[in-house]
Amino acid sequence: MFCCTTLEEVQLVIRDDMISKAIIPISIDLPFLRKLTLGSNIRLRPEFMQKLLHGCPLLEELKLVCCFLYEMEIYSPLLKSLIIIDCDGFSMFISCPGLLHLDLELYSREIRFTNLTSLENAFIHFPVSGMDCYEILSSLSNATTMKLFGKQFQTIFKKDLAKCSTFKNLRELVLDECLKSRNFDIMACFRRCSPNLGKSCFRDIEEERPMEKAIDAPEHDGDAYNDDNDDIYSNDDGDQDEDEEYVD
Repeated sequence: MFCCTTLEEVQLVIRDDMISKAIIPISIDLPFLRKLTLGSNIRLRPEFMQKLLHGCPLLEELKLVCCFLYEMEIYSPLLKSLIIIDCDGFSMFISCPGLLHLDLELYSREIRFTNLTSLENAFIHFPVSGMDCYEILSSLSNATTMKLFGKQFQTIFKKDLAKCSTFKNLRELVLDECLKSRNFDIMACFRRCSPNLGKSCFRDIEEERPMEKAIDAPEHDGDAYNDDNDDIYSNDDGDQDEDEEYVD
């Protein structure tokens, strides 16, 4: 499956939510693949993403649902749509200068954006607080639509909003209801640095859940940092797990 000269679209989904698989292809050669969907309960080690982006030179749309991503780096000059929903990981680095659409719902300890100069639409939900986030707002400065959810953005706004000179293309802004504050008027700050802003409002995440969540996936327990949830970080010594599969 990971070596085919004609495939243009692949959807790989594990339907049994009691099984977790780490799929490690020996090699990836999909020269015409443009759209890839992976989920759910798939564990993707860093070397998988490296092989994927190298072996899929025309990949434009990548969707990951209910996957565990370990330490993930996504660098692609051609990727146009990146959707990551209900995923866990230790760290996430995204650098995609051609990216137009970003839909991100991620439980991670560290997140860094860079070089998202073409981004038009951003839907970002950080379900937990206490994450280390870098260059989030500055990387969204060219977006026309931003929908930002999660208490983590309280920290991001207070730290980074003043550093962003302008959101010159921003026309629609939706912020989480939980970000309302008497002491810090976030919406007013955005209006001052967004000369073309039209629609702006606070809304609950349940009202703005993205339509792209199309794969049948188990509900996330939101406990990525619970010390009792050790199984999610097990076998991190680099050895092959019993349920890992090496495939061609």
